Amino acid sequence: MSDFARVVNHCLAKHPRDRFQSARDLAFALESLEKRASDTARIDRQHASPSIAVLPFRNVGGDPEQTYFCEGIADELINALTKIDGLQVASRTSAFRFQGQLLDVREIGTALNVSTILEGSVRMAGRRLRVVAELTNVDDGYHLWSERHERDLQDVFAIQDEIVESIVRALRVRLGRSEVPATARRHSTNVAAYQDYLRALNHWYRREVDSIKRAAYFFERAVQQDPSYALAHAGVAESYASLGWYGSRPDEAQTKSRAALSKALALDTTLAEVHAAAGLCNTWFEWDWSRAERALRTAIELEPTHTRARCWFAFLRMVQGRSGEAHTLAREAQALEPVSPYTSAILVHALMLDGRHTDVLTEIERARDLAPDSLHVLWASGAAYVRAGLPDEAVAVLERAAALANRDSYYLGWLGWAYAVARRSELAESTLDELQARARMMYVAPVFRAWILGALGRIDEAFALLEQAYRERHPLLPWLVYPVYDSLRHDARLQDLSRRMKL
Repeated sequence: MSDFARVVNHCLAKHPRDRFQSARDLAFALESLEKRASDTARIDRQHASPSIAVLPFRNVGGDPEQTYFCEGIADELINALTKIDGLQVASRTSAFRFQGQLLDVREIGTALNVSTILEGSVRMAGRRLRVVAELTNVDDGYHLWSERHERDLQDVFAIQDEIVESIVRALRVRLGRSEVPATARRHSTNVAAYQDYLRALNHWYRREVDSIKRAAYFFERAVQQDPSYALAHAGVAESYASLGWYGSRPDEAQTKSRAALSKALALDTTLAEVHAAAGLCNTWFEWDWSRAERALRTAIELEPTHTRARCWFAFLRMVQGRSGEAHTLAREAQALEPVSPYTSAILVHALMLDGRHTDVLTEIERARDLAPDSLHVLWASGAAYVRAGLPDEAVAVLERAAALANRDSYYLGWLGWAYAVARRSELAESTLDELQARARMMYVAPVFRAWILGALGRIDEAFALLEQAYRERHPLLPWLVYPVYDSLRHDARLQDLSRRMKL
């Protein structure tokens, strides 16, 4: 029996004499438990492999536009440190969760279960750059070292190398090594291109429609300034593939994504990011399931901690109806980024398709506690609630998603479908009319309207739109295992679409 269970049993003892005799006694027992748990965690950290979390560097320049650069420096340091054997590095999502919070580094270190914390600040003034970095030991709160660098912006790469070298020197005894690692590989030496790449990442990590558009813009600017920047080309490919999913014109999204991927592959096939982008594009646009699998396996082999590659691989397995494997991959992605709303949403999808309705409701609750207004979590929850037989709950979360997304067509499609499933036909028809009116003025993906029509029982109209989606190779069409297609599942035309997509 655990110590906590013993305290609870003591509180619930049958005879009053066996219970705590005062609130002070109970408080003392709980404090003892807390101290014991803290001591255990400290001992565990001391005996475990060296570990570190890199917090987003503080922007002390006063210009909010420079926030991207502060976060980008932390990102680059995380990427460099993950290459050091024997050093465990907290994921970006986990570490950035504490951005802006006034917590002691010992609290953060305990929450992330790491032994050291790297934090710092950045000030940019014209071409001058000042970076202060501090490495703190979590157990006692003492600085292991602190450094200040004042250079020209052109020297940002050298500054990053020096910080990584200093960390290794500070931890060399625990790492069991005496040598300093080679400097990190530079994917571009063009500082302007590098800055645009960091701006793109800043938007990309938000993973919402407008932010992905901004990411695509800055990735494209980066490759204009440095055409040999393979990582930026991969970013362009992933961005346009994602925009195709959300309902951008398929011809434009596919053309730009394919061209960028081709350049990235021609430039560098040793980067996990390039193969991850290839896996995504082959899943979304090419419907080439074997090539997608090969690319994603390669990405994971090249970089075992690459979370997105596992996410894309989970999506591929979902499309193929291999929900058990999708569930395993989603769990692996969440283990890498346990506080990411995105990985939680993917796990919700996988649990739903694997028929684990009890587990999926538990995960929804955890994900919504983590990020109640995450569009990914709200969307995944809506689909899972319907599959679990809770259409009213689905309507509630999808109404929230549509409101937060300013009634974006993607979320309207999901909401109108949920209205129809919940037998709120007037609201479903009204949402459909809104999408139809919008389609007369701009591109609206046909699948969004097909879902609503199918759930309303207008089957022939739904299949006419699905045929259009097939001709356009819309990324959402292969998701025939999804609940949005449940109303069409027993129609032979859906099986025919599945056959033509080689599912």
